[in-house]
Parts: sequence; C-alpha cells; structure tokens
Amino acid sequence: MIAEFVAREGGELIGTYEDVMTGADDARPELQKARRAARKAERKGAPVFIVVAKLDRLSRRMSFIASAMEGGIKFVTCDLGHDVGVVCGRGRNPTLRL
Repeated sequence: MIAEFVAREGGELIGTYEDVMTGADDARPELQKARRAARKAERKGAPVFIVVAKLDRLSRRMSFIASAMEGGIKFVTCDLGHDVGVVCGRGRNPTLRL
C-alpha cells in the first residue's frame, strides 16, 4: 500500500519502518527511527515525509498526532494524502510533495 502510494505520488521510498503494535500505544521505537532517517535525508536538501498507511496506524490519540506535527514530523497518509493538516484542524498546504 505505501510503496504504491509513494510511486503514484512520484516520490522515492528511502526506508521502511514498522511498529508491530496497536495504534493505541504511543511508544513507537520504529517511528523514532523513521524520524531520525527523515531528518538525515532532509539535511541533504530533499523534502521528506513519513508515509503512514492510515492515520489511526500512527496513533488513535489526536493529541499524539498534533504533538508529532508540532514537533516537526512531516507526514502524509495513504488514506488521506496531504489532507492530514485539514483533518487535524490546520489549513491545507498544497505545496507538500513526497
């Protein structure tokens, strides 16, 4: 699902990280690894986004998602695309790219 989404959006998949746990658990070691990899790739000048299959796979708590967004995690979801900001109460940013 994620590889197809990235390809359809014209992006490049630079790594895969999967926390094998429920979306209700906010202890996400693989998410932390993905964040570090994203920051490293961003330093090379490319726009980087963490792609999540569905928003509730990131977390079921809106406060966690909002905290992640405020903490600088740029992410999109396969089910919502770049509209995550709208769902989370932020304005739409049409310049986001994978």
